[in-house]
Amino acid sequence: MLRRVCSPQIRLLHGQKNRTGRRRKDARVRANLEADGRPRTSVRPTIAVQMASPVEQFKYRVDCALQKHPVLYFAMLLAVTLSWVVVGGITWYAFKAKRSGKRERLRDTLWLAWSCVAASSTHTKEREGLNRFIALCMTLGGLASYSVFTGAASAQLKARFEQIRTMYDTPVLASNHAIIAGRNAQLPRLLEALESSQDYAKKSNPRVKRKTVLLLVEEKASELLHFLRAYKFKGLDVYCRQGSLSNALTFIQAGSENASQIVLLANSDDRYQSDSSALISVLALGNSVRKDTNLVIQTSKQSTGKLLSKLAIANVLPVRNQSPRLLVLCARQGGLAKILREMLAFHGPLINLRKYPQLDGLPYRHLRQGFDSACVVGIMRGQTPMFSPADSEILQADDTVLVLAPKQTHTSPPEALIAQAQQAREGMLDMPGNGVKVSSLLPMEKLDLGVEQILICGWRTGTVDMLVEFDKYVPKGSVATILAETPVAEREAMHERKVAGGSKSLKNLHVVHIQGNPLSETDMNKALDATEAGAQPTASQKKSLTVLTISNHDWIAGDAISSGDDKRTIFSALLAESIVQQKQIENFSILAEVVSQDIIEEMERSHPSCQYLSTVELQALFTAQVLEHRELLPVWEELTDEYGSEIYVKNIRYFAELGQPITFRDLEEVAFKYGQTAIGYRWRNRLYLNPTPKTTPIVFQEGDALVVIAEHGGTYKPALSASELALQADVLADA
Repeated sequence: MLRRVCSPQIRLLHGQKNRTGRRRKDARVRANLEADGRPRTSVRPTIAVQMASPVEQFKYRVDCALQKHPVLYFAMLLAVTLSWVVVGGITWYAFKAKRSGKRERLRDTLWLAWSCVAASSTHTKEREGLNRFIALCMTLGGLASYSVFTGAASAQLKARFEQIRTMYDTPVLASNHAIIAGRNAQLPRLLEALESSQDYAKKSNPRVKRKTVLLLVEEKASELLHFLRAYKFKGLDVYCRQGSLSNALTFIQAGSENASQIVLLANSDDRYQSDSSALISVLALGNSVRKDTNLVIQTSKQSTGKLLSKLAIANVLPVRNQSPRLLVLCARQGGLAKILREMLAFHGPLINLRKYPQLDGLPYRHLRQGFDSACVVGIMRGQTPMFSPADSEILQADDTVLVLAPKQTHTSPPEALIAQAQQAREGMLDMPGNGVKVSSLLPMEKLDLGVEQILICGWRTGTVDMLVEFDKYVPKGSVATILAETPVAEREAMHERKVAGGSKSLKNLHVVHIQGNPLSETDMNKALDATEAGAQPTASQKKSLTVLTISNHDWIAGDAISSGDDKRTIFSALLAESIVQQKQIENFSILAEVVSQDIIEEMERSHPSCQYLSTVELQALFTAQVLEHRELLPVWEELTDEYGSEIYVKNIRYFAELGQPITFRDLEEVAFKYGQTAIGYRWRNRLYLNPTPKTTPIVFQEGDALVVIAEHGGTYKPALSASELALQADVLADA
């Protein structure tokens, strides 16, 4: 009893003695380390290491070895499998000799054990109970070791082959191929546009080889290749590689030295991250690009494109994000989205760049009137496009003529123009009397359109840029209401940082932020009421309402190949249309931003009252145009810049008298009188770009429009009679 009471005290004193002894021992060790010149460190192992059992220490060492040398995993499985075979063979060798009295050969029993381990059905062939038990044990051991070994070996072999196929282990031996680095929602449309261009090239020259396109992504290359197989590109050989886009070895192994075209796609919704990634990729390309290679880089700002142009050696073609401007232009002009789609796609009439040195000295008036199946929209002198130049402008030998016509056509000028150019050089061709534009003879007459009411459903980083674009067109006192689930404080902070007090300050537009769900009827009603209350037109002005439903992403980048925002934008647009009709607002337009072109075609057939625009598709087509013809970059930059010429859809009453027949050739002359170039018209809700023949009379009605390229978007005097048109044509002929 006394011993039980004193035992804890005795054990405590004993523990203190042990700890004192250990401290003395540690002090001696530290003293020896200091004597040797080594730093003082704690030599006591932690409690976890001290208390670890031999089994735990063995597991830890095995884990470390497997992580450091992965091949040991296969060696361990192979050793376990062979152990089963050896143990089973020896067991069979001993028991069979004991029961039958005759000794079988060891190699036969080992082979029998291997058969049970490798093939699980072998154990069913044994007849005796003991042999069946041994065979069953061998089979279970084989399932636990050999099956795992073969599965791991097969998976490793497959992964190795996949790595060889997708990674940059083997160099690309193709030449004059295209490299597309990065991944976003524009990729499928970009490949389709390149395929269309290749088809037209084969029609003009059957000897043209199939185009090779190499996709470079940083991850999930096999999934991307599987996704693109559904598109079945017949004119392209599409391959996929995986690697870091910031590593020079990736581009070298991809054959960047032999590539004729390289595209760096924006791979992030964050514009700053996307631009920085493009910068790193340009630095990684370095000197591994030929000087004649077209290097197209998608950027979010024009300043980023200028910076990248200074760093790269190849022909850098920066394509900045035009989504905000395209949305604003298409929302204000019905049918402009379809026009841009037709002009950017390779299957329709597009702007061709043609060199006609044999037309040196020809006046521009004769040039624009000399094509019966094409529209001459201007000339490009150097790197500066000139839309609708004066009739007295003389064509030079190194000028490039901008011809709106199908691809691979009008490679040579008409014979009549060549003869006229020869007469002009000899001084025998009648020249225009002066160099003043004919548009100055009839001044423009503005109409009081009144303030505009704008409702934007949705929010993203580019929404502020949309407000800036709207501010350039709307009159003073207009209001824009933004309905989104993003907190108002966050939106106002971004708006203040990007707009207030800077060069992009809003002068004509007042912005109202409302937090709510664009899919809610209550929130939509609230936003429309706020929009109507913010801008009230006068009695002589018409009420104009524009509703724009946008996606939540700028580029729809990363893994979001097909965006789920289409459902939200379409539902929001249809909801807004229903509420606007209930409010009996007559003058309104609704535009929904959609990613998928298939959905656009379906909605245009089932619900044509709304407009649908895919900025992703237009941006991809624009990138493809610049990639195939780098000279088109300044042309389209001029057409999409607020300070240059633009494409307008104008009421036909400003150019012709309703109900009276008129030819497209006459419309060209009337439009040119105002300093504009007619490229088509909308007749009976159908679009006709570059209509042929141009001498066929057409009777226009209310709602028809003329498509022109002009430097300004004014409203002109309507109702020109047929006699006035004939008189103007005579005046132009005598000029």
